[in-house]
Amino acid sequence: MLFRSHVTISRPALALESVTIKGKTYHMIATKGQLLALAAGQLDLDQNYLLQQDIDLSDTEWVPIGTAGEPFTGSFNGNDCEITGLTMKDPDAEVAGLFGYADGAKIYNVTLRDYDIAEAGKNAENRSVAPILVFGTDTACYDNFAYPKE
Repeated sequence: MLFRSHVTISRPALALESVTIKGKTYHMIATKGQLLALAAGQLDLDQNYLLQQDIDLSDTEWVPIGTAGEPFTGSFNGNDCEITGLTMKDPDAEVAGLFGYADGAKIYNVTLRDYDIAEAGKNAENRSVAPILVFGTDTACYDNFAYPKE
């Protein structure tokens, strides 16, 4: 007999399509809403993600993926797609970038174009700014391209 108190049901706040490649499952991010859900912590930060198409964030105030208390620990394959218009203007932001904190993560094939994070954190005492990854512990972040807004 199975007692309800022994059952844990876990459902992600947002269901993503997934694919398994060489035994590894990747959750596919195909929309701005899905990428925003990852940044908002509505998706598990310990999973593998694969970007499916270019995403324009120019009309959105970005909040970096991963916090000091809950860093991103999975993998993020940008799949040679572009994320354009990433914008952070919060003058009190202490961390500005696509990813804020990562630990043991793999972040690769990410292209940021026309991002605008130069003004973020101008009032913060200990501001840290980097286009792709701000703080990473034991994290592989490679094959990345970043083109700031001119």
